[in-house]
Amino acid sequence: MPNGKLKAIHKASGGPWGGIYVDQAYQAMLNAVFGEKAVNELKNTEMGDYIDILRDFETKKREFSLNAEDKVTFRISAALREAFEKHEKRTLKEKIESLSYGSALELRGSEKLRLENQLIKSWFDVPLDQMTQHVKDILKEPNMENVANILLVGGFGESSYVQEKLASELMNKRLIVPKEAGLVVLKGAVRFGHNPGLVSSRILQYTYGFKGRVRYDSKQHSESDLVIVHGEKRVRNAFIVLARAGDEVYFGDEKTVGRKAGSDGQEYTDYTIMRTMKQHPVLATEPGCCKIGRLRVHHPEGKTQNDNGMDVTFMFGDTELKVKVTVDKTGATFNQTIDCLQ
Repeated sequence: MPNGKLKAIHKASGGPWGGIYVDQAYQAMLNAVFGEKAVNELKNTEMGDYIDILRDFETKKREFSLNAEDKVTFRISAALREAFEKHEKRTLKEKIESLSYGSALELRGSEKLRLENQLIKSWFDVPLDQMTQHVKDILKEPNMENVANILLVGGFGESSYVQEKLASELMNKRLIVPKEAGLVVLKGAVRFGHNPGLVSSRILQYTYGFKGRVRYDSKQHSESDLVIVHGEKRVRNAFIVLARAGDEVYFGDEKTVGRKAGSDGQEYTDYTIMRTMKQHPVLATEPGCCKIGRLRVHHPEGKTQNDNGMDVTFMFGDTELKVKVTVDKTGATFNQTIDCLQ
């Protein structure tokens, strides 16, 4: 923005398409080759060796590129091989030959595994293909047509193969990879912690509201959810929306709706705070709707529903969602803070 702040133009989205997928594929291979018993024994008795194996893999993962050699060597520990021999009745070479890897995996010496680059590429390509397609789908949306630059950050972004593959798939965009791509995420979090106003607006990923009762509408409500309150047809467990997924909210933005107590003579009202990825939920019991908090409001002063009018306010823009209820008669306020990073 002209004032140097950031403004979101699309809600956060995506899936588990980072480096952890590649890590899990490598760990699955270790389990297949050495057996889960041997790998778990290494973790329990020689954690230092296990960490060294993962650290060696992490280095090779980041160095791996489209032009990688035919085979890549990964170091294993003598302790892992000893654990294998303890639990298996065959040699490590015989075990490897019995697996489905074929020539893509071979034992070199006593403490090295050689993997064909095509096998390693397959570990990268599964998350990368999904990530690339997701980015392409986003860029097709009307409000994204002017996007020219893509920032690649995080530990996965430090991989040469990831950078090269994305650059080849998104040729009409400028791909920017900052130095220490994994560290910039932490730096950004620290800067935001000191100055939350750096992000002037966000696009909501979820629809937020609370569970309550609304007037019955036969066009959208089922009779099974119908209740009679003071002679009026009402719907229980309705999703009362304060802000919808896709809405733009500014830092400190507030959304307020007026409510009444549940019934005459009731001294407290509970508000069950909800969220869902649906834009237009009807009931808080629909699939995908989940409870994220509860706020109890005490109002013993009023004797009737009309005495106990309240304003329910949701405050957006931060990494936390803040909910405030103000009792009209007394001005008493009740607050609930919900961590949106969970």
